[in-house]
Amino acid sequence: KGVKEIGPGTCDKSAIPPFGGGSTHYPNLKEIIVSPENEVYTSVDGVLYNKDVTKLITFPTVKTSCEIPNSVTSIGDYAFRDCTGLTSITIPNSVTNIGYCAFYNCISMTSITLSDSIVSIDYSAFSNCVNLTSISLGENIVSIGEYAFANCSSLTEITIPGNVAS
Repeated sequence: KGVKEIGPGTCDKSAIPPFGGGSTHYPNLKEIIVSPENEVYTSVDGVLYNKDVTKLITFPTVKTSCEIPNSVTSIGDYAFRDCTGLTSITIPNSVTNIGYCAFYNCISMTSITLSDSIVSIDYSAFSNCVNLTSISLGENIVSIGEYAFANCSSLTEITIPGNVAS
């Protein structure tokens, strides 16, 4: 409780991040710092990624916006869970998968546009985003997990492309 920063040496090369792929238990977390010597994780602008910056693992709860690097191909499970102040996000064309509960309970998010590169949205990815009014899905999406938009009570329109098979 009261954690505002997790500094160098916190995660060794075999450890799972202490916040378990989401910062829901650290409501005041502003920044994640990873030692440059760490062989598994890195941080960019206070956000936790795997070492080669292809997977976004955890976004600090207190941050309100995020620009994801173009090298990222996957947004991890619970990555933005309970980031209640998150109002905007830019998801690059490199991202192909949005993980399980990735944006769960991002109650300040009002709209999101997903690029054509996204092929799957996992279970409950946007659940409980109660102020989300619109979402634009890319043309190449083939899989939308169960409850992906559950309890998005303000959602007024969603267009599902013809490629969606499940």
